[in-house]
Amino acid sequence: MWADWQTHWALFGDSHLSAWLIAGGLSLLGILLLGRRQVFLAAATAQSAMLALALCFWLAFTFGWAWLAGTTATTLATVLAATLAGLLGGQRQPLLNEAHIGVLFIGASSGSMLLLAHSPHGLAEVQQLLTSSLIGASRNDVWLHLGWVSTLLALWLRQQNSWLLATFDPACAQAQGLPVRRWHWQTVLLSGIGIALALRTTGMLYVFACLLLPALIARPWSHSLRQLSLLTPLCAMAASVSGSALAHWLDLPPAQLCSAWLVLWYLASSALRRFRPDAQFGKENTTFTRESTWLRSR
Repeated sequence: MWADWQTHWALFGDSHLSAWLIAGGLSLLGILLLGRRQVFLAAATAQSAMLALALCFWLAFTFGWAWLAGTTATTLATVLAATLAGLLGGQRQPLLNEAHIGVLFIGASSGSMLLLAHSPHGLAEVQQLLTSSLIGASRNDVWLHLGWVSTLLALWLRQQNSWLLATFDPACAQAQGLPVRRWHWQTVLLSGIGIALALRTTGMLYVFACLLLPALIARPWSHSLRQLSLLTPLCAMAASVSGSALAHWLDLPPAQLCSAWLVLWYLASSALRRFRPDAQFGKENTTFTRESTWLRSR
């Protein structure tokens, strides 16, 4: 069995490393999205990036601009589209309300398929991203994700308290003189880059699973935001690593299995939290009040 895994790692090690880095990085961003109650925006942002990718393929197919189908052009287009969607819908008084974000999600989902309906290669690419696949990542992808996650982690460790306060209690953060708008732009930019890069490597299903589920899994077992920010990436990485191993041993698609594995972790966490009523972080407003008071004092 170990020899079989070594052979598998030699072929797909870069794909697994990319998936694990993506899980850890996106799970941290998921805390911020949950704090701002903008989880659905993440799906719309990913679909906007998908639409930008489809548009690049359509232009390359229709007008013969082959350079638009290259890695550099498609990566830049997806990052710009994801960032723009985040800017429009991610503010406290967004230009796009929840209904408009739903329209954006539907339009981007259908538009990406319709643009490439007569382009077999491009349509296959979009369908693969929609269903998710962890197979095919290169060493360059690993370095890209490592650079993005390292940047996110460095900013998180340096600015964690202010960042969390600006996310969960922006009025208090603004009263304390913190640059709330700067934290918003920072979150949107990092989310746009992270979602776009992850989408090209793993697909939408895995991206959305890593954004949403790890924070939900860790929340019942966290007494504070600091604990939540520690447990969330640990849960994401542990589920991704164990899910990759299970996918190999069961001979199943790794992205889908990791996503389903995270769902099982969430169901188990939700069932077990009944035995830990004191650890249900965020269940009462008093918890947020105490946490905001602690963050202001740091």
